Amino acid sequence: MLVSDIVGGLYVLRDNTLDPAEGNARFTQGTYAVVEGETARISVVRSDGDRGAVSVKWELLAGATDNDDLSMDSGVLSWADGDDQSQEILIPINTNDGDEHQESFFIRLYDPRGSLALAAPNIAVISIAASKKTGPFVDAGNDITAASGNVVTL
Repeated sequence: MLVSDIVGGLYVLRDNTLDPAEGNARFTQGTYAVVEGETARISVVRSDGDRGAVSVKWELLAGATDNDDLSMDSGVLSWADGDDQSQEILIPINTNDGDEHQESFFIRLYDPRGSLALAAPNIAVISIAASKKTGPFVDAGNDITAASGNVVTL
């Protein structure tokens, strides 16, 4: 709220006493980690109130990723009156060929409905670690010892 008077100037006021009975939505963590080829599991909680049906939108923001890593997605989480159970957003991460540096993207909550408020953290960073790549495996049989100049068959 902005308040102004001719003598004192302009003041910015915020009412910190209002805690809506509908509660607030937030991520359980500000950072998450996932390995390529796996699914990121992002938890969202409704806390400090459960009155009324409420919802909040979520969306992915690219960061240091592209369409080879994941599909940019969005959605809506909804809670019924009296429901304060946490909800989970599942984000499948693709496996890429070749060596890559660590990549990251963002997920954010926005546009709360039904008097639901947003609490921190309402944006989170998701880091993608390269999958453990194993090279080709070769088995030539039992170990053998050969002297220089001998012909050895595997």
